Amino acid sequence: MRKEKRSLKERDRKRFRLHATLTPEQTAAEAATIRHPGHRAARRFGGTRYRRLAAWAIPLIALAAWWFLTATGRVERFFLPPPKDTFRTGLEMVISAEFWRDLAISMSRIFGGFLLACALAFPCGIWMGRSRFFNSVVEPPISFIRFVPMPAVIPLMILWFGSGEWGKIMIICLGIFFQLVLMIADAVASVPQAYYDIAHSVQATPWQRLIYFTIPASGPEIWDSLRINVGLAWATLIFAEILGATSGLGYLIVRSQRYLLTENIFVAVLVIGILGVITDKLFGWYYYRRFPWSAEVQRAEARQ
Repeated sequence: MRKEKRSLKERDRKRFRLHATLTPEQTAAEAATIRHPGHRAARRFGGTRYRRLAAWAIPLIALAAWWFLTATGRVERFFLPPPKDTFRTGLEMVISAEFWRDLAISMSRIFGGFLLACALAFPCGIWMGRSRFFNSVVEPPISFIRFVPMPAVIPLMILWFGSGEWGKIMIICLGIFFQLVLMIADAVASVPQAYYDIAHSVQATPWQRLIYFTIPASGPEIWDSLRINVGLAWATLIFAEILGATSGLGYLIVRSQRYLLTENIFVAVLVIGILGVITDKLFGWYYYRRFPWSAEVQRAEARQ
């Protein structure tokens, strides 16, 4: 027993002398090769391959349940069409020019309303985040309107702005503006005061403070706000097209409901969901490219 303790002590001394002669880079490289006791298990259940497989688990289970309910006749075809019929209808819709026309119209409305909301929310949100007086004046009415359900005021929007393209763009714009402006104001208000102290010490002008301090420091949170509100824009668009439209994906859903075409409704819902996921992934991709420091912080926090 004493011999084993002596050998362990001697091994520790050799390791200490070895580390004393290593450079910091070599020490870090050697430390990276050390594995935690639970590293193998974490790698087994938390690797990229297994995470991707787990991400497909719920959709596959939902698809299997869908097939089982329709194949065994537990749910009538009128309420839940079989997956095969739905996918066949989807292929027929994809090759039709009318479907792509509705999709293009809906996408143009989304981008028009979203860009207009951003153009209005950015200056207002930044001003609210930097001015306590302006925030105290503007924040209460914005918060009040934010809690009003958008479907309740869409008839007024149609009355004020009409049922044409401009009316739908304004519905989307106002549907996300009140949420977005408060998120931008909160992101700007959370910028540390030390940044502005540095700007004051270098005698930066107000415009330079905005461009080189405020926007870069609040950029990751603002981009997250845009990413969240794109989903809200899709929901607002469907409400607008359902209540008053003659084209678009929302009108496609209403028309399919009128003629009892349940498969078409399912296809439209799947297309909206796929477009929403693609948009979210694009925002996330740009987030990691544009704000790598913030992405690295989030990764480090997720590992802990």
